[in-house]
Amino acid sequence: MLNLGCSCRLYADLTASHAGQLTLGQLDADAARKEWDKELQTFRSTQQGKAITHEWDLNRPDAKSRDSPARLGDNDPRCGPASLQQFAGEDLQIGERVT
Repeated sequence: MLNLGCSCRLYADLTASHAGQLTLGQLDADAARKEWDKELQTFRSTQQGKAITHEWDLNRPDAKSRDSPARLGDNDPRCGPASLQQFAGEDLQIGERVT
């Protein structure tokens, strides 16, 4: 007949050994995941900035200030026959008057 105290002790040692190996494996996996997250964050900050995206022209905060006016004057070459109307309050000579 087997001694139950001895087999329980062997089982406890084997369980503790397996738990230690699993803990080391988990620590390695956590370190690898942490390194991967760090590399991903570095890539995102260097390669995926706002100004690089395709939608930057739509979401650009200073788009209105960088845009050219609808027309520069009465003889603007961009204006065709349909653009002959002038709007009330339109002041194209403000730059000449206010200096």
